[in-house]
Amino acid sequence: MTAGTDEEFPIPGFSIDIPVIGSAGVFAAVQIDGDLSEFSVQVGLDACVDTIIGEECGSSLTSDLPLWVLQGTYQFDSICNGTLSR
Repeated sequence: MTAGTDEEFPIPGFSIDIPVIGSAGVFAAVQIDGDLSEFSVQVGLDACVDTIIGEECGSSLTSDLPLWVLQGTYQFDSICNGTLSR
């Protein structure tokens, strides 16, 4: 993955039963943005089901998904400048 990308990866064996609809597979959602001076990352969970018209994910139906479980902004520019203290 590179900065400025959003990806979703299936989590094998992890699913949620949804009444009437069936079973939804759980996906890890990852967003990475920025550069070494301001690097931000978010990792969360989304759920997707197979329908007759294709795969439908919760994030396309509601703004409540993905459920972000890790969010942070990190700065690594001091490493590039050689000013990293030990």
